[in-house]
Parts: sequence; structure tokens; C-alpha cells
Amino acid sequence: MTVLLRRGWRLMRGERAIVARQTALGAYPCGQDEALRRITALPPAPALPSAPAPRRSDRPADVPVDA
Repeated sequence: MTVLLRRGWRLMRGERAIVARQTALGAYPCGQDEALRRITALPPAPALPSAPAPRRSDRPADVPVDA
């Protein structure tokens, strides 16, 4: 039990440094409610282009055509 408490306190003390580092890297510090609002306000991501169909010459010779 004491191991968990010590680990929790160490993580809690280090949280400010973690937030400062991520902020310096360009992150926006905010609470959970604001983060959820910001995420839901984002526009949907554009659809990824579909992969082109393989050409006939791309198929290995030992694979039957109707496979």
C-alpha cells in the first residue's frame, strides 16, 4: 500500500512539469470539460483516399484468376 501512495505522490508532484513540457511543445492546457467541448467542436476529418484496385500484372502467377 505504501508503494502505491509514494508512487501517486511522485506522479502528482511531477504533473506540473509534465503540463509545462507539453505546453512548451504546443499543447493547450485545459480541464476535462473544456477538452471535451474543444474535441466535439472540431470538424470531421476528411475521408482518406481509397487504395487503387490492384492491376492484373500485380497478381502472382500461381494464384488462380477467380481466387
